Amino acid sequence: MTNKLFVFFLTLALVAGCGPVEENKSKKIPQNILNLDKMAELIADLQIAESVLNELQRNGEYDKSKAATLMSSIFETHGITQQAFDESRLFYENNPHLYELVYEKVITLLTEKQTELTVKAKKDSVLRKMPLPQ
Repeated sequence: MTNKLFVFFLTLALVAGCGPVEENKSKKIPQNILNLDKMAELIADLQIAESVLNELQRNGEYDKSKAATLMSSIFETHGITQQAFDESRLFYENNPHLYELVYEKVITLLTEKQTELTVKAKKDSVLRKMPLPQ
C-alpha cells in the first residue's frame, strides 16, 4: 500500500506541474463536488485509516471486513458516500492545481494532528512518572 501511495503522490506531483496555471486556479468548484476544506479533511482521515490498516497488516491482524467497516465509517462521519468522494476525486484529478491546494491542506491537517498527539503523549508520560498521592 505504501508503494501505491508513493506512486499516487508522484503522479499527482507530475500532473500538477502540467497545464495552464491561471485557468485551473480560477476554476469554480461545482456544487456536487466537495469543497477544498471538506476534501482535505476527508483525505486526511483516509490517510490515517490507511496507516491504521497498514499497522494491522504488519501485526497480522488485518481483516478485509475491518477495512471496509473503517472506510465506510469515515464516509459516514463526513456525511458523504463513496460515490460522492469518487466524483470529487475525479474533478480534482482533472484540476491538478486545485488538487495541489487540497493536499497542502491535507499536509497541514496531518501535521496538526501529529503535533496534538505528540503533546498528549508527552503529557501522559509525565503524568505516569508522577508519584501518586497516598
